[in-house]
This record gives sequence, structure tokens and C-alpha cells, in this order.
Amino acid sequence: MGYEVIIEIKRKGETDEIELILVKDITYFDEDDEYSTKVGPGDTVKWQLAENSGLHSLENIEKTDKREESVDVFDNDPHEVDNSVFAATIKSPSLGIGKFSTYAIEFKITSDSKTLKLDPKLIMKVSDQ
Repeated sequence: MGYEVIIEIKRKGETDEIELILVKDITYFDEDDEYSTKVGPGDTVKWQLAENSGLHSLENIEKTDKREESVDVFDNDPHEVDNSVFAATIKSPSLGIGKFSTYAIEFKITSDSKTLKLDPKLIMKVSDQ
């Protein structure tokens, strides 16, 4: 059984860019990449809008294969568990330290705006071996 990792999504000022904020400091972001989050085996990852996020909605979280070396660290596909809240569980046992999955965060700034996308990654931080 892993930890609950909550990632909040917030708009960066008046731009079309977003930032990711960790609510529970169980894990941490990769220092070299502001859009990478380190996770452990069995962790449950939740994505949700931050309070006063400046965003209308979180539309979807989906696995992608943006990089050739990407592996599937998800035990189950990210799915909506509440209005604009998505969750997924990380595989256990670990696939190995440094293995990662790319995924997409799809969001809208206003109700009538186009859906925008960010492609971050989840990186395994520990090994069960």
C-alpha cells in the first residue's frame, strides 16, 4: 500500500500555462523538470484543480507514449472520480528507479475555450528490490 499523492493544477497568471502543486509532501517534483512528479509503488495519484485555480475545468488525464523510453507505471488508467478530480494507482512492485510514464493533463481556461494540454511525467522514485 502506497501513499496518496495529490497534484493540484493551477493557471500561471493570465497565461495558457499551468503549474502543478503537490498538496501532500509525501513525494516531490523532479528538480530538473517542473512537470515531473516522483511516485512510489502502490501510490494513489489524484489530480484536481487548486482553489482559485483560474481554470474552468480539468477535462481529462490520459496515458501517452510521448517518449520512446516511457513505460506504463499505472496499475489502472487515470479516471474521473469526482467533478474535475481524476485518480490512478501506480503499479506495485516497482518497475525500477527512474522508470517513467508520460501522460496528458487536458484542461479548459473558460467554459467556451478550447481544451489545452500539458504533457508531464511520473517517475518511479523507489524500487521494491
